[in-house]
Order: sequence, then C-alpha cells, then structure tokens
Amino acid sequence: MFSCIFVVIGYKQIDAAGAGMQLSFALQITGLLNMLVRLSSLAENSFNAVERIIEYSEVDQEQPATKGNDEVLKNKKWPMEGAIKYEQVVARYRPDLPPVLKGLSFDIKKGEKVGLVGRTGAGKSSLFLTLFRIVERDEGTDGGCISIDGVDVSSVGLKLLRESISIIPQEPVLFVGTIRFNLDPFDQYPDAAIWRALDNAHMKETIKAAGEGLEMAVEENGSNFSVGQRQLICLARALLKNSKILVLDEATAAVDVETDHLIQATIRKAFSHCSTLTIAHRLDTIIDSDRVLVLDKGTALEFDTPKELLNNPKYSVFESMIKETGEESEKYLRSVANGEVSYKNELESKMDKVARDRASSSSDRTMSRKLSLSNLELIVHGNDDFSAMERVTNALVVLRDALTEDGLRNTRAELIAENRVNEQEWYGMLLHNLQKLNSILGNTVLNLSSDDNFNRESFTQEELMVFSNTR
Repeated sequence: MFSCIFVVIGYKQIDAAGAGMQLSFALQITGLLNMLVRLSSLAENSFNAVERIIEYSEVDQEQPATKGNDEVLKNKKWPMEGAIKYEQVVARYRPDLPPVLKGLSFDIKKGEKVGLVGRTGAGKSSLFLTLFRIVERDEGTDGGCISIDGVDVSSVGLKLLRESISIIPQEPVLFVGTIRFNLDPFDQYPDAAIWRALDNAHMKETIKAAGEGLEMAVEENGSNFSVGQRQLICLARALLKNSKILVLDEATAAVDVETDHLIQATIRKAFSHCSTLTIAHRLDTIIDSDRVLVLDKGTALEFDTPKELLNNPKYSVFESMIKETGEESEKYLRSVANGEVSYKNELESKMDKVARDRASSSSDRTMSRKLSLSNLELIVHGNDDFSAMERVTNALVVLRDALTEDGLRNTRAELIAENRVNEQEWYGMLLHNLQKLNSILGNTVLNLSSDDNFNRESFTQEELMVFSNTR
C-alpha cells in the first residue's frame, strides 16, 4: 500500500520502469516476511533438542561401574555371608530436597529374614535404592555408612554390587527377546541351570508346552504372559543368580492368591540360605520373619522379632498394625508370631491343595497331555500322583496321540531341543520306553473289566482291542 502511495505521489520523479520494480519488490517482501517468521519459529523449536542435550550432558553421572578392588572381592566370592549393616545413613533424592532416610541404623545378620513395614513414605523403597546405590547417601561422614560383609558399598563398583544382589520387583520386568535372554542375558549359565530355575519357579511346564523351549519368544513387557507368570519368571531370574542377598519389593502385591502361595513357598525353600529383605503389603507374608523393621519418615522405630514386638508391654507400632487387620486376622498372626502355628507348614498345605485341585479339575485325557516333555517317559517311570488305572488311561492316550507321525516328530524335536538325547539315541530310547510301557499295560489290563473308574467311552472298541493285544 505504501509503495502505491509513493508511486502516485512521486509520479513526476519516478519513471514507469522504476515504479514497476518498486511495486514488484513490495509484493515479494510480504511473502519473504512470512517465510522469515516461519523459519524463526522452526529454528526455535529445533533448538529445544539442543537445549535438552545440554541439560542431560550436565546431569550428575553415576559412580564408576568398576573399581580397582572389584577383582579382589570377586576372587573372594563377595559377599560370602550376606550380612548388611546401616550406620546413621542419610540420603536424599536431590541436594535441594529434604532427606528421605534420616540417620537410619540397623544390622542384618547372615541368612536372616527381615520384613520391612511402615506407612506410605516411611522410606521402605528408599532403603532399597540406597542398597543398590541408585540413590547415593550423603557425602562425608554425615551420610553414614552402608556395608555388606564388612565392605563399604561405596568402595565397590556398581556392576559388582548390583550383580551381587537379587531383586524381585513389585512390577515384573521382561524384555523383548526369548526366555533364555530374559533369564540369562549374558550367557553365564548352562541350559540345565536355566531349566532348573524355571522348574523351581513352577514355570517349566508352561515353557515346555509352548514347544519352543528356552527360545520361546517374549513380547514387549511380557504381554504374552499373565501378570502372575511374569512374576514367576522374575522369580526364576533370582533363583538362577543364587545371590546371598535377596530383596523383595512387594513382589506378590499384584498377583493372584495361588501365585502368591507359589512365590512364598519357593522363597522359603530356595532362599533359605540367603539374607532376605521383604517389603510387606500383607503382614502375613513377613510375620514369620526372623525380625521386623518398622520404619517411619526415614527412621527405624522398632527392630525386633515379631514375638517380642507383639508382646511388648509398652506401645508398639507393629502391634497397632496387627490390630488394624481385624480380630480373626490378629489372632492368626499372633499365633504364627508366637510359634503356635507354622506359616511354612500352612504354605505347604495350601500348595498341596492347589495341586489336588488342579489334578481333580482335569480329565484323564487332559492330564495325559500335561505329562512331562516326552509323555512316554513319565508313564514308564511312574508318578505317585496317578493311580494304576489312571496311568493305563494316560498310556492309551499316549499310544493313540503321541505315537502318531506328528506326535513322534514333536516328541523327538522336544527331547533334542532340551539336549537330553541326540537324534541317533532317540530311537533306542523310544524302543526301550515302549517295551516298559507294554509291560505296564499288560500287568494292569485285567483290571479294566472290573474297575468302574475307567472311562471306556473315551476310546473306541478297536483301540481297546489293540490295548488288550499288547499283553
């Protein structure tokens, strides 16, 4: 507009060519100004990434992953006993924040089971973070000292320290890959040890049923497993490491009752030699601990055996927590703390009930398909869970299903995948098992006509005749 005004006012001084050029540049400058604003905004947005890089480059780094004393400690197989000692530990998440642990002191002896209880914000998870040195204690003598088997953890490299402690977290963590990678990402253990850990964690049969063995795929966040199964895999990971110190951060908070019993029973059996620290979401999981540490606002209020805390003539925070669970629950927890009831035996009886329920809820045919890896092998060597007639029924299903062309191929592939036999030895093993299986069937076939529990309707007459002829 201004260009047009100048052209009109100065038409006597400006020739036609000059006026045309002036109007042309005036039209172009508008588009250029729009482009300038757009590029300025784009540059400002792009420099957000530069700003983040600068910010992250100035973040305080963790302490070194390795230190000079690590090799000496490794050769001594540190930690040898798993004794943990906190001495006036002060820790905070940032220098400008108040401390979350305020002069915390306690001593855990070799192989001792300690339960950690306290309200929200008491410092239970913060205690674990300082043990792994994810959060460092305050520098200097004012920060106190954390030691394992007499060795200050600040003098140990982070890699060795964190390798020496097993943890079963509240939220199970699985990575995209295979079962083998999730349990042993650095290929430190043989297949036999991995299978043994899965067996102790009650996940062996589930992994075998998938037909891929240790190469079974694990999807993102373990989405192809239930929450309980993910937690059992984390338990297998801890079993495989076999550390002297085990940390449980409310490991059974998000699982069903049956999986809770599995985890609790396995922990008490497989980690009996370990020093164990357990954050409790239910008091019955730590009531049989050797000692209970009651935390409040980063300090230790009480630290003694459950029996002593409940029978304390003075006021006890732990006792008040027990009373809040209700009259019946309080009575039960007191009986466990006083040694009148064994929580370990209670778990074992519950596990026996789970096993019986699983067996009774399955038909004979379903049970036969849930046998061990090779089907034939379990029947041949016998199983106390099955009666003679149940074994006969299972054997019939194996003969009909497992000994088909597909069944033989799958059985052989599974055996070879687990490295139990090679391809040449498999045929000899099959023949040997069939001979013993034939003996089992021949010795019990006469009971078929008189046993009412045998379900003849599940099989055709031709199959029964073939079965009878095996004598």
